[in-house]
Amino acid sequence: QQRPVTSSPTAPQFPPGQWVKVFTKFEDLPEHLRKPDSGVSWKDGALEGKLSSLEMSQGKNMKNCGLRMIADADTKLVLILRRSPQMGYYSFGEQRVTRWDAGANGSGSNTDLARINVQTASVKESRLEFSAVGTRLFVRFDDKLVSTVSDTKIESGVLSIGNFEGTIRDIEVINLDGIPEAEALRIIGV
Repeated sequence: QQRPVTSSPTAPQFPPGQWVKVFTKFEDLPEHLRKPDSGVSWKDGALEGKLSSLEMSQGKNMKNCGLRMIADADTKLVLILRRSPQMGYYSFGEQRVTRWDAGANGSGSNTDLARINVQTASVKESRLEFSAVGTRLFVRFDDKLVSTVSDTKIESGVLSIGNFEGTIRDIEVINLDGIPEAEALRIIGV
């Protein structure tokens, strides 16, 4: 397994084919999250609290990409790939993969693409991973591939988390754009 690189102002933000830690210290958080009334805190390398949405790819649109992190057992959140205001997004959360199709004036519709049954009752924390390569979406739970879904509707967008409440750490993004599909699949372990 590859070691993640750390995002820094002097290095490319998301070099293709490398997992990049998004937040490694309090100062890495967006400015609005460093305020005392932001609803979140940074404690021992973990983001704790409650947020409706947080972009992870710093405005970079990606087609072939992934988002992974470690979440405490009682944490609620949705991992979002290819979020585009015009098209919608793909999400993994609440043990399902969905596609949100954007409509006019902020409306839209949600389509279930897969249901995932993973047992979390006896674990203290879980490693969650949601990736997209071409028309396929992949979900890993504690490093085990638990779902593969094909869908062609949403081509690219930013990565984010939504409906977050709890504690997450070791948040990483991977940019797989520009890498041959077979190599991208190998990198994410498929």
